[in-house]
Amino acid sequence: MSFPPARGHPLNPNTLIDYRCLTAPLNGGGDCPPKPFPCGGYPADSAFGATFNAGQIFDVRFQNPGAQNPTAESDQGRHNGGLCEFSLSYDGGSTWTKIATYHKTCPDVFYGWTVKIPENAPTCDTLGQCIFSWTWINAVGNREFYQNCADVRIIGQSTTPLQKIDFTKANLPEFGNTLTPEGDPANTGNARGSGPLPEDVTANLQPFAPGSPPPPVSNTQPQATDTQPPPPPPASNTQPQATDTQLPPPPVTNTQPQVTDTQPPPPPPPATNTQPQVTDTQPPPPPPPATNTQPQVTDTQPPPPPATNTQPSRTKHLTITLPTDLDIKIKCVRKNRSPYYTISINGNKITLKCKDHSVCRQKKDYIVCK
Repeated sequence: MSFPPARGHPLNPNTLIDYRCLTAPLNGGGDCPPKPFPCGGYPADSAFGATFNAGQIFDVRFQNPGAQNPTAESDQGRHNGGLCEFSLSYDGGSTWTKIATYHKTCPDVFYGWTVKIPENAPTCDTLGQCIFSWTWINAVGNREFYQNCADVRIIGQSTTPLQKIDFTKANLPEFGNTLTPEGDPANTGNARGSGPLPEDVTANLQPFAPGSPPPPVSNTQPQATDTQPPPPPPASNTQPQATDTQLPPPPVTNTQPQVTDTQPPPPPPPATNTQPQVTDTQPPPPPPPATNTQPQVTDTQPPPPPATNTQPSRTKHLTITLPTDLDIKIKCVRKNRSPYYTISINGNKITLKCKDHSVCRQKKDYIVCK
């Protein structure tokens, strides 16, 4: 998750960056060990990455460092989508209130995923306690559970705490269950998918009031109640159960037009931008165009690549050259003495590090990690 900027994310200026395992599931995998729940054990950032008002609508964005300048067929490691849920915590991750759900097609770097902060959300301005969470259970591949957490400030007028509505928990030993949710109807694998389902967007924008049930979205777990109308309530109970009154959404028919690589389908007017260039009080500018060479994040963890090398390398020498049709500047932080170097693309600067204890050496038009 690149916006709101997740803890450990390479584009988050307020965090300790985890280049290697940020996008790995909490189960671990490859050379990444298991990570603790919640939030993968990443510490709170040094400052809030975004500030949202109660009732504010914005788009969550994703990014994969291994798929720079992605095309529709790029492998972004999305495992044909699955179940994405977005939640708030006011107590550092001890309890959660789910505020948005996307079925089948999420995540996908080509689209914005619309979320609304509840209108009745109270203020939360204690760093480390106020958390925006993305959780994902993948449709294809090993049974895994993913979570990214962002430190956000919430500004609201209510003095009543939000109702606790937990997100779906599965595929970790401490949860004691497994779940394989439905995937993208287009069956695109790791390539660009169908985008947000219209009924999910509609449900996520419904009013959220104290004591109200979760937004009316369908349940991806294989239960009979997902496809059958609920039975009538018992005669002795005139109050319907929250789950008894929920019918599954109408069959999915994706009416969204195909979009360009960097333009999401027509979302509701976003109140703030969804890219991680943010300050404590203002959401960031819109996502960069398709020629942006900044990395994209999803569920698998490639190493933090230089702009022209996105595959892990075990060599000790790496030469980076850059195209000249962009306003790109690259230089060593401390020439011939430090492993760190900076890349500035149209004024946006990121800092990267040479691998395998090599040192950045400045050349005339390029740098060499050696």
